Amino acid sequence: MNKKIGKVLSVILVVGLLYAGFTGCTDKNSAAPQKNTIKPNQQQSADPKEKDPYAPVEGKKYKISWTAYQKAPTDPDGEMIRYYEDMFNVDIDVWNLEYDKYEKMLDLRLAAGEIPDLFRIQNPDSLPKYAAQGVLAELPMEVFEKYAPNILKVTEDNAPGFFNYGKVNGKLYAMPSVSQTNIFRLPIVYRKDWMENVGVTKVPETLEEFEALMYKFAKEDPDGNGKDDTYGLSQDGMSVVFGAFGGVPQRDYWVEKDGKPVYTGTMPEMKQALALLHKWYKDGILDPEFITGENYGGYWAISHSFINGRVGMTARGNYYHWLKKGDYVINKKCCQ
Repeated sequence: MNKKIGKVLSVILVVGLLYAGFTGCTDKNSAAPQKNTIKPNQQQSADPKEKDPYAPVEGKKYKISWTAYQKAPTDPDGEMIRYYEDMFNVDIDVWNLEYDKYEKMLDLRLAAGEIPDLFRIQNPDSLPKYAAQGVLAELPMEVFEKYAPNILKVTEDNAPGFFNYGKVNGKLYAMPSVSQTNIFRLPIVYRKDWMENVGVTKVPETLEEFEALMYKFAKEDPDGNGKDDTYGLSQDGMSVVFGAFGGVPQRDYWVEKDGKPVYTGTMPEMKQALALLHKWYKDGILDPEFITGENYGGYWAISHSFINGRVGMTARGNYYHWLKKGDYVINKKCCQ
């Protein structure tokens, strides 16, 4: 086996990119969700201005409710909330739903007939469920072409055909959002001081070289404290191993094989990866507390196991979480 670590996380595909926003509709006087029956060519009054039900009313101040990705409650009087309210002449109502209980809390409010104008989803598989419940309004493509051409262009430029993932039975209900940073692989970060202390100067490029370094981190006292209290890797580092075998099952990723989408969690190669990790666990290379994860609270991208000197490598966070001063240079010409 000589699998390249360099291709470890080349599997960030649809699910890693898809954060869908759904438009909701409801009868405020009803306790049950109501289905949207408005069609883009349906006239609601004799006024010609009303022929387009999606057209904004000049001068009207809209109240827009939505849910967002958040790790802490949004201040309704926050600086950016007020900034966008003034810019677009709207009142913004952000639903503060606890991140770890997001879908459960959202479902409770939907069941009570409370439907935000737009809501995001953590699990793309839930889209058909919400469509079947009748809490979604259809979003014809001509609406995006007319009112959101920039969103449509950015999406098509970065992920052609991606809007199809917001469809159920041929109807568009969700606005897929492309995360451009996901074109980059997750970073593999090592303790350089530990590497130097165990006599390794070259960053691993193969699984064999990676394994050799992990054993040194666990067995050769890389922190020099005279105690047997270090490990090679923990939960997030396991992504590197799974990735070397072609997938990352613990993150619900899919890959394309022979022209077909394949769920990485059921790939035969994952058994080989698990067998290797089991060996490392028995040998004391894999942190025995890996099941609790590397983050103990606070900002999600922090690996406390890594920064506290328990493990010598991690793959937690995105590339921008590990930037050093000067890595980003502002192009003033583009921003003037």
